[in-house]
Amino acid sequence: MPVRIDAGRSFHDFLARLEDGSMLHRVGWVIFLLGAVITAATSLNYSTAERTVIDLTTGREQYHARRVSEIPRELEKDEAQKQAVDDDQLGVEDIRQRYVSYIVSRIERNKLYPEESQRKGHEGVVVVRLLLARNGSVRKVTILQPARYPALTDAAIASIARSVPFEPFPKNLVEEEMTVRLEIRFTLR
Repeated sequence: MPVRIDAGRSFHDFLARLEDGSMLHRVGWVIFLLGAVITAATSLNYSTAERTVIDLTTGREQYHARRVSEIPRELEKDEAQKQAVDDDQLGVEDIRQRYVSYIVSRIERNKLYPEESQRKGHEGVVVVRLLLARNGSVRKVTILQPARYPALTDAAIASIARSVPFEPFPKNLVEEEMTVRLEIRFTLR
């Protein structure tokens, strides 16, 4: 003979048990476990694959933080021009390396370390790949390795966004595009 369940009666029995306290510990455990699962799920970083950030012109985040660069503001432009200058005496590889050094130093000068991350002692490295066009614009930014803390990954992308556009490629570089792999480090001293 099939068992018939009266849903209305079962619900009223459940409410009565809640009122007299006999179900309270079970409900408490369910709420606690549900909270623990939600907390664990939201704190995990599931993005182990490459993530591409295409549009750097919108949604820039601003951080109230100290500058990490040690180059004084008034010398930044002179330093960038020195590193980006063409020199007919240099070989193509040297010119390419000098241009990449210019890119790295410009991003480093625009890097901001989020104040909250500093207070919490968060450190990390973000590895990115930039696809640069001949005119110095960034066509694509791919995050190869995010930092452990998302705020540092966001700060790395924001530092690139504040740095673009770069100077055009030196005239001795014939390629139309260049791929640069960078490690953007956030370390407390």
